[in-house]
Amino acid sequence: MTLPYERFRAVDSAREWLLLNCHNRKLPKYIREEMRNLLRHYPVRSELEAIAEEVPRYLEAVPDSLVLFVNE
Repeated sequence: MTLPYERFRAVDSAREWLLLNCHNRKLPKYIREEMRNLLRHYPVRSELEAIAEEVPRYLEAVPDSLVLFVNE
């Protein structure tokens, strides 16, 4: 089971990775452009922190109804 802080760290780390690599000239241009496009709508750390404060239960577990649906 993924813990809330692990989810937070994963999303935050993904944003950092995109930021570091969107200017990497070793990557094809279309990939760098896609990274920049993703970053346009990606939450910054302060937004992630605000989301985590507003909806802590969402970060704690997958709803039982979703688990049942996936297992069917």
